[in-house]
Amino acid sequence: MTPFRLVAVPGLGVSVAVARRTLDRLPGVDGVQATIALREACPEVAVVCLTASANLREMEALKQAGAVACLTKDRELDEIVAAIRAAATR
Repeated sequence: MTPFRLVAVPGLGVSVAVARRTLDRLPGVDGVQATIALREACPEVAVVCLTASANLREMEALKQAGAVACLTKDRELDEIVAAIRAAATR
């Protein structure tokens, strides 16, 4: 299995599985903007977003920005872990 580090960006509602990378905080940036910035800086990185909102437009915008998965925070932990593992093995 590919090693990965789970990096949370506080205040953004975004968590990312990042293989062998570090991430600085991006204050004032929303999840879509953070996803775009991550994908531009590290195109090989698989971004998994967690959101408090079940807003389908927001989730679609995150996927169009480059997220490989977008889950609501109320999902079961095993579902979130499975999404991160799937992203890490892409």
